Amino acid sequence: KVFPPAIKLLRALFPFREERFRSLNIVKKIIQIIKFPLSFILVLTIPVVDISEPLHNWNKWLNIIHCVSAPVFISLIITKEFPLNISMIGDVPVLVVIIVIVIFLSLILAVV
Repeated sequence: KVFPPAIKLLRALFPFREERFRSLNIVKKIIQIIKFPLSFILVLTIPVVDISEPLHNWNKWLNIIHCVSAPVFISLIITKEFPLNISMIGDVPVLVVIIVIVIFLSLILAVV
């Protein structure tokens, strides 16, 4: 089945399907609900290759999100202080510089 890019992106961001969820028992439903926030963060930051899926689970727009979210997430994890408090050049925070660079590079990727 062929979906428009926006639907493909939503299906990649939220991999849970209603049909599958309805077939689970109550305990498994609760577990799925509890693990959803962590799964969502992982989907946003880590690209996954699945050779059983069409195009090996490739999604151009999700990968562009990965290009933005992964460096920002890493910068938040690596710095000891919250990056918004660290000035790089004058009053420009490190996180703002990282986001601007990554968005610029992602736009280049989107055009290609």
